[in-house]
Amino acid sequence: MSSPADAGESEQKLTEAAVPAAALATLKKMAKGAKITQFAEEIEHGQAFYEGSWKAASGTNIDVLVTLAGDLVEIEEQAAYSNVPETVRAMVNQKAGEGTELAFEKKTMILYEAKFRKGEHRYELLLTPDGRIIENEVKKSGSDEDEDEQQVSIDDVPKAVKAAIIKNSEGGKIEKIERENEDGKVIYEAEVTIDGKEVELKIACCGKLLSKETEDEDEKE
Repeated sequence: MSSPADAGESEQKLTEAAVPAAALATLKKMAKGAKITQFAEEIEHGQAFYEGSWKAASGTNIDVLVTLAGDLVEIEEQAAYSNVPETVRAMVNQKAGEGTELAFEKKTMILYEAKFRKGEHRYELLLTPDGRIIENEVKKSGSDEDEDEQQVSIDDVPKAVKAAIIKNSEGGKIEKIERENEDGKVIYEAEVTIDGKEVELKIACCGKLLSKETEDEDEKE
């Protein structure tokens, strides 16, 4: 599931015997009797994850990622073109151009949300199964104004956000990334330099590109 280009991340194939018991139990449970044809260990954010791959009864390729403790992290399932939402197909065809061979996967990410009050503030945390906080909303009780804004590194953002930043940076230099609240939702704002121009990216936590603006375009407006 990880990309070789992702700094600080690695992946290696394993035998079934090398997969920790808790992780293996979850992978077999998810496979529902299907033969797991490949196992792998992935290192991300300094944590070890374990992946199992198999074919469903329908012939669909499935990859499942779990933690060392066996907690489900992510499911990737091969998706036929006809099963992809029309809006997604239209956007991809627009970007890829006619006649381009396309491959789709449906991804399901497992996240946990926690809400609590502390002093005069209300907190909403969104966490991955390995305990990383990927969203942190802080609001003062009785106020609709968000007060959280935090600078983060490329390795601290969710995998989908990281992939979107790298893709839309087009090989340019990533200057700064901030996690902030906007209209009650956490987004990631990245400042990058592409061909000598300053570009601002805004990306949702799911990896969707919300906007991409250059400094020159802003000045003309």
